[in-house]
Amino acid sequence: MLCIKVADSSLTKSKREEWNNLVYKMKRPSVFCTWEWINKWNEHYGNVYEPLILFVYRNDRLIGILPLAKKFENIEDCLFPVRVISYCGSNELHSDHIDILCKEEDADQCMNAIALYFKKDYIDWDVIELSHIPEDGRIIMMKECFKSGYAVEHSKVSSAPYIYLDGTFEDYCMRMSGDRRRELRRTMRVLYGRENVKLIEYDPAEKSYGIKELFDLHNMRQNRKGVKSSFKGDNLLEYHESIAKEFYQLGWLRLFFLCHLDKPVAAIYGYDYGGRHFGYQMGIHPEWERRSVGSVLLYEMIEYSYGKKLVEFDFLRGGEHYKGKWTENSRDLFTVHIFRSNLLGTAAKSYMNIRTSLKNKVKKLTDL
Repeated sequence: MLCIKVADSSLTKSKREEWNNLVYKMKRPSVFCTWEWINKWNEHYGNVYEPLILFVYRNDRLIGILPLAKKFENIEDCLFPVRVISYCGSNELHSDHIDILCKEEDADQCMNAIALYFKKDYIDWDVIELSHIPEDGRIIMMKECFKSGYAVEHSKVSSAPYIYLDGTFEDYCMRMSGDRRRELRRTMRVLYGRENVKLIEYDPAEKSYGIKELFDLHNMRQNRKGVKSSFKGDNLLEYHESIAKEFYQLGWLRLFFLCHLDKPVAAIYGYDYGGRHFGYQMGIHPEWERRSVGSVLLYEMIEYSYGKKLVEFDFLRGGEHYKGKWTENSRDLFTVHIFRSNLLGTAAKSYMNIRTSLKNKVKKLTDL
């Protein structure tokens, strides 16, 4: 028999070792599930949420954790706010590969116990939103747990390309076309030779380039393209500056810059965790974009990942064209919405259906 306990902040802070041990026991450990990532999110964003970090116990032994939080929000631009339960960090940090923290063999029992908790013990909610779940994530079974008596929406929202780092880096390069290899090598000769560009890895002791420069590069490019960016704002900058320092101390951080005349012209930012590299963000100066600095940084980061004996390079969400140049492998990501059969839950479900229908009609018209 399993027992669910909502962990308060003091209990959560005292469980760092047990928490991360459960992350390592997941089928595919994710850096976005670690105690550090979630705890830092709570420090920066938790004040507008009601924490619902669920600890699952078998007798007195902690066997599972599901880090959730609740707040009133206008989900999917809904015209009215509802009580939404979401995964910690999903909204502000756009975390991918979220899942329950537990051993694979305990996942079914943990998820069934959590579903029962939300059906009978904790009913102060209107919508549960679980965003960007990997196709084989165990948390996705929530849609099955609530299929009777609740409205459930389950849809593919993105994909996450990845490289399986088998063999050697030379083996990987040989799988590219000859033209692709020659183009990359020619670009690197020009940048590192004639242009005198240098590759620099972030080191907080040097106090040279860091997260602020990454943000600046990313947003310069987005502004030039006229694209609205979610990677901006003082609070988000402070979060990433703080988590970067912590991850650096743990050996998880990967932040590289290409610099010209001591000024960064491109940056690549990600994390190494559980044998995988998570490629989180890039920043490119608009005036250097045509010189393929982004491709060079990816080449360097992939080679670095091979050197670290990692097993996978994950590009995270987004099926952008440039990712397809590096790999043909991809995982689907899904979002699950569960609606209570109360006034606000039903109204939110109706609004989302209308909005989806209108978006589909607009898409058909633009495709004509």
